Amino acid sequence: MNFTKEQMQEFDLLIGKMTRDNKQLTLAHVPGIKGVHDIVNNMSVPSLKASHDILEKINAREISGGKWNVTPYQKRKIAQNEEWMSLIYMSVVYREDLEAKAKLAAERTELNTEVNELEEENKTPEERIAEKKARLKEIKKEMKK
Repeated sequence: MNFTKEQMQEFDLLIGKMTRDNKQLTLAHVPGIKGVHDIVNNMSVPSLKASHDILEKINAREISGGKWNVTPYQKRKIAQNEEWMSLIYMSVVYREDLEAKAKLAAERTELNTEVNELEEENKTPEERIAEKKARLKEIKKEMKK
Protein backbone atom coordinates (compact mmCIF):
# COMPACT_ATOMS: atom_id res chain seq x y z
CA MET A 1 0.00 0.00 0.00
CA ASN A 2 2.94 2.32 -0.33
CA PHE A 3 3.03 3.79 -3.81
CA THR A 4 5.96 6.13 -3.22
CA LYS A 5 6.63 9.51 -4.79
CA GLU A 6 9.51 7.96 -6.73
CA GLN A 7 7.22 5.27 -8.12
CA MET A 8 4.66 7.92 -9.03
CA GLN A 9 7.32 9.93 -10.88
CA GLU A 10 8.44 6.81 -12.75
CA PHE A 11 4.80 5.98 -13.53
CA ASP A 12 4.18 9.53 -14.82
CA LEU A 13 7.31 9.43 -16.99
CA LEU A 14 6.34 6.08 -18.47
CA ILE A 15 2.79 7.26 -19.17
CA GLY A 16 4.12 10.43 -20.79
CA LYS A 17 6.65 8.57 -22.94
CA MET A 18 4.22 5.93 -24.10
CA THR A 19 1.49 8.51 -24.77
CA ARG A 20 3.89 10.70 -26.73
CA ASP A 21 4.96 7.69 -28.80
CA ASN A 22 1.27 6.79 -29.31
CA LYS A 23 1.86 3.22 -28.15
CA GLN A 24 -1.00 0.78 -28.61
CA LEU A 25 -1.47 -2.77 -27.40
CA THR A 26 -3.51 -5.55 -28.97
CA LEU A 27 -4.18 -8.73 -27.01
CA ALA A 28 -6.58 -11.52 -27.91
CA HIS A 29 -8.33 -11.66 -24.52
CA VAL A 30 -9.07 -7.91 -24.52
CA PRO A 31 -11.29 -6.70 -27.36
CA GLY A 32 -9.97 -3.82 -29.43
CA ILE A 33 -6.73 -1.93 -29.42
CA LYS A 34 -5.76 -0.53 -26.05
CA GLY A 35 -3.82 2.65 -25.60
CA VAL A 36 -2.09 3.99 -22.53
CA HIS A 37 -5.25 5.79 -21.37
CA ASP A 38 -7.29 2.58 -21.51
CA ILE A 39 -4.74 0.65 -19.49
CA VAL A 40 -4.25 3.32 -16.84
CA ASN A 41 -7.89 4.33 -16.45
CA ASN A 42 -10.39 1.88 -17.94
CA MET A 43 -9.24 -1.73 -17.69
CA SER A 44 -10.13 -3.69 -14.57
CA VAL A 45 -7.38 -4.96 -12.30
CA PRO A 46 -8.11 -8.63 -13.18
CA SER A 47 -7.88 -7.77 -16.90
CA LEU A 48 -4.63 -5.93 -16.31
CA LYS A 49 -3.18 -8.89 -14.43
CA ALA A 50 -4.27 -11.26 -17.20
CA SER A 51 -2.69 -8.96 -19.80
CA HIS A 52 0.56 -8.90 -17.83
CA ASP A 53 0.58 -12.71 -17.68
CA ILE A 54 -0.04 -12.99 -21.42
CA LEU A 55 2.81 -10.59 -22.20
CA GLU A 56 5.11 -12.62 -19.94
CA LYS A 57 4.18 -15.80 -21.83
CA ILE A 58 4.73 -14.10 -25.19
CA ASN A 59 8.21 -12.99 -24.10
CA ALA A 60 9.01 -16.47 -22.79
CA ARG A 61 7.93 -17.93 -26.12
CA GLU A 62 10.08 -15.41 -28.03
CA ILE A 63 13.23 -16.51 -26.20
CA SER A 64 12.34 -20.20 -26.04
CA GLY A 65 15.04 -20.96 -28.63
CA GLY A 66 17.66 -19.44 -26.37
CA LYS A 67 18.82 -15.89 -25.75
CA TRP A 68 21.52 -16.20 -28.41
CA ASN A 69 19.06 -17.07 -31.18
CA VAL A 70 16.77 -14.05 -30.75
CA THR A 71 16.41 -11.93 -33.88
CA PRO A 72 16.48 -8.12 -33.78
CA TYR A 73 12.71 -8.13 -34.42
CA GLN A 74 12.16 -10.41 -31.44
CA LYS A 75 14.39 -8.21 -29.27
CA ARG A 76 12.28 -5.16 -30.16
CA LYS A 77 9.07 -7.07 -29.48
CA ILE A 78 10.38 -8.27 -26.12
CA ALA A 79 11.46 -4.73 -25.18
CA GLN A 80 8.03 -3.35 -26.15
CA ASN A 81 6.27 -6.06 -24.15
CA GLU A 82 8.47 -5.34 -21.13
CA GLU A 83 7.54 -1.67 -21.37
CA TRP A 84 3.84 -2.60 -21.46
CA MET A 85 4.33 -5.02 -18.57
CA SER A 86 5.94 -2.25 -16.55
CA LEU A 87 3.04 0.12 -17.24
CA ILE A 88 0.48 -2.57 -16.43
CA TYR A 89 2.26 -3.56 -13.22
CA MET A 90 2.49 0.05 -12.05
CA SER A 91 -1.19 0.61 -12.92
CA VAL A 92 -2.20 -2.38 -10.80
CA VAL A 93 -0.04 -1.32 -7.85
CA TYR A 94 -1.31 2.26 -8.07
CA ARG A 95 -4.96 1.18 -8.17
CA GLU A 96 -4.53 -1.29 -5.32
CA ASP A 97 -2.86 1.47 -3.30
CA LEU A 98 -5.76 3.84 -3.99
CA GLU A 99 -8.25 1.14 -3.02
CA ALA A 100 -6.43 0.40 0.24
CA LYS A 101 -6.31 4.11 1.10
CA ALA A 102 -10.04 4.47 0.35
CA LYS A 103 -10.83 1.55 2.68
CA LEU A 104 -8.74 3.11 5.44
CA ALA A 105 -10.45 6.48 4.94
CA ALA A 106 -13.87 4.84 5.17
CA GLU A 107 -12.85 2.98 8.33
CA ARG A 108 -11.47 6.20 9.83
CA THR A 109 -14.74 8.02 9.09
CA GLU A 110 -16.76 5.22 10.65
CA LEU A 111 -14.58 5.18 13.77
CA ASN A 112 -14.76 8.97 14.10
CA THR A 113 -18.54 8.78 13.92
CA GLU A 114 -18.66 6.09 16.59
CA VAL A 115 -16.31 8.04 18.87
CA ASN A 116 -18.36 11.22 18.46
CA GLU A 117 -21.57 9.32 19.24
CA LEU A 118 -20.04 7.77 22.35
CA GLU A 119 -18.74 11.13 23.54
CA GLU A 120 -22.17 12.71 22.97
CA GLU A 121 -23.88 9.90 24.90
CA ASN A 122 -21.59 10.44 27.89
CA LYS A 123 -22.12 14.20 28.18
CA THR A 124 -24.06 15.54 31.12
CA PRO A 125 -27.07 17.77 30.52
CA GLU A 126 -25.05 20.73 31.87
CA GLU A 127 -22.31 20.14 29.27
CA ARG A 128 -24.90 20.02 26.48
CA ILE A 129 -26.53 23.23 27.70
CA ALA A 130 -23.14 24.98 27.85
CA GLU A 131 -22.33 23.90 24.29
CA LYS A 132 -25.69 25.17 23.01
CA LYS A 133 -25.23 28.51 24.77
CA ALA A 134 -21.75 28.90 23.30
CA ARG A 135 -23.13 28.18 19.83
CA LEU A 136 -25.91 30.74 20.35
CA LYS A 137 -23.30 33.40 21.22
CA GLU A 138 -21.37 32.56 18.04
CA ILE A 139 -24.51 32.89 15.94
CA LYS A 140 -25.37 36.27 17.52
CA LYS A 141 -21.86 37.57 16.75
CA GLU A 142 -22.15 36.41 13.13
CA MET A 143 -25.54 38.07 12.73
CA LYS A 144 -24.19 41.42 13.98
CA LYS A 145 -21.52 41.55 11.27
